[in-house]
Amino acid sequence: MAFKGDFEALLVALNPRIKMVRLGSVSITASRDPYDNRVIETAIVGMASHVVSGDKDLLVLGSYNDVLFMTPSDYLLTLKRNSTTSPGRIM
Repeated sequence: MAFKGDFEALLVALNPRIKMVRLGSVSITASRDPYDNRVIETAIVGMASHVVSGDKDLLVLGSYNDVLFMTPSDYLLTLKRNSTTSPGRIM
């Protein structure tokens, strides 16, 4: 269970990287899970390069419109391999 202080600290740490997006401008039907289509829509509208998730319905897609779906461990490996480049905009 997450503690309120931990969540608030996370928000403070992420605040410079947060981008608010308005949904509804695109309609995505790529995932077999309709709720994941909103995740994909958010990533596209927010111009994310990666979605880091353990969700199997997203991971099976591999990518969609230049957004890569990766597990946290795969993303960390990518960061280590490409330590001299930007990690991109993740969601």
